[in-house]
Amino acid sequence: MSVEAIATPALARLPAGWQATLGAPTSIDLDGFVVLVTAPGTPWLPNAIALGPGPTIVWDPVVARIEPGPALAARGTAILRALGVARPAGVAGALSEGATRPPRAAVAALLAALRTGDVAARRRAAVALLGRGPGLTPEGDDLLAGACVTAAAAGDPLALPPRVRALTTPLSATLLELAAAGAAPKPVHALLDLSGEGWRSALSELEGLGASSGRAIALGVGAAAAVLGARHARSVPPRAARHFMHESP
Repeated sequence: MSVEAIATPALARLPAGWQATLGAPTSIDLDGFVVLVTAPGTPWLPNAIALGPGPTIVWDPVVARIEPGPALAARGTAILRALGVARPAGVAGALSEGATRPPRAAVAALLAALRTGDVAARRRAAVALLGRGPGLTPEGDDLLAGACVTAAAAGDPLALPPRVRALTTPLSATLLELAAAGAAPKPVHALLDLSGEGWRSALSELEGLGASSGRAIALGVGAAAAVLGARHARSVPPRAARHFMHESP
């Protein structure tokens, strides 16, 4: 089976001769770091070997540094509107229904902590979201991952609680730890490329990831971008800020 792409965090951990073990899409647990082997057509993931036509591309999943401010706020708002959410406060209501859904209060607490930069409050909100929702990557984790990678790229990192691996699945913990370090699925890079217009097609690609994972990640990216961008926009002169606040969804 040929390999289309492999993320650098996965390649760095794989043992010698790993190519010989490849077959159908699967997962490989390497002392707690879960490497995914994904089917052709799956968006490239920061912990994955993507099967598909070669030659193999080795790619760095860390999102490029972005300047927090009005442009980031505008992009976040545009992403949310494209997802049918008018503002960050509406994100909790856009998540799936069910007894295990992420608590609305935890989502609100995360957004409030992003606004203030309160590290302790951010960790408390993360604990309340971790493991909430169905699947190997629960919806609360996916939302948190989107927020984490956005905060990391904006230079305002969102630290995870030390016991993250006790609160969720090994796969989800792997993806969250990567997100906190700024690594994300390939479509997220376009979402946070503030100089590009390819974010709309990237959003569609991301929404196709899993049953609800891609959409939850996108909601986390959009909400964190809108909140962090607005927070830092306060230091931007009003006329300059108005220039960036009209990006259409």
